[in-house]
Amino acid sequence: MEDILESISTEICEMVKRKIDIAKIFKKPDEAVIVIGKGKTVLESWRKEFDKTKRAIENEQTVKRWDFQKNQRDFLNTRLHEERP
Repeated sequence: MEDILESISTEICEMVKRKIDIAKIFKKPDEAVIVIGKGKTVLESWRKEFDKTKRAIENEQTVKRWDFQKNQRDFLNTRLHEERP
């Protein structure tokens, strides 16, 4: 399961990176702000869905325990792990 989460996380991060055009940040900053905001929203949504699924699995009595601490690395590329309380 860790491999699939890591693959999903990597793919989402790469898609967001591809959408952000560094040249547009300076040439068309208004457009860049919108694209960057959308990228941030995608990354935050991924994190929220992961956490929601994690809680559901942890609360499920019939599911074998899954060590989510190992999965924190899935969010290293998004930097969203630093924003969590």
